[in-house]
Amino acid sequence: MRIPLTLLSLFSSTTLFTTNIVQNGNFATGDFTGWTLFGDDSQFGVTTFDGSHAADLFTSGLDVGFIEQVLPTTTGATYAVNFSLGWSGILTPDFVFSFSIGGTNLLTQTTPLPMQGILFPFSYTYTAVSSSDAIDALVNESAPSWFLTNVSVVLTTPPPPPPPPPTIKNGSTPQAVVFSSS
Repeated sequence: MRIPLTLLSLFSSTTLFTTNIVQNGNFATGDFTGWTLFGDDSQFGVTTFDGSHAADLFTSGLDVGFIEQVLPTTTGATYAVNFSLGWSGILTPDFVFSFSIGGTNLLTQTTPLPMQGILFPFSYTYTAVSSSDAIDALVNESAPSWFLTNVSVVLTTPPPPPPPPPTIKNGSTPQAVVFSSS
């Protein structure tokens, strides 16, 4: 009887650490379902790039445009953040692509990736700062098109447990309780 419980526990833990909390991170719906668009987003779209559905992030003027998704996270938990990025078009001197989560900037790309027309993978580790953290992908100026896909955020380490409550031994009442963190 113990074997099935052990296997169930192992399976449950494995499932917990493989669930992507990003909705439509590969843009397979053909649109921005699950994402909110801001700023100069009039030229944003979803297309096929290097064999994958991808968000085509291009601004038509001198403004900034970005997409955002607010994720349910757990404060103190660690997440693996992955995405693929590519570009195509004519380079301008002030083009920028930026990717952040929970206000923490993970990437600011101000130079072209090695080759246009190819997706390059990026991987980061992030510790959540609140119970809901936003991921943002930002572009500025009339830059080349940036192509974003395969966005995933997966729990890798749960937050540490809270300290245990004070215990009372032999019915005595403690005069003062002092907690210390290790």
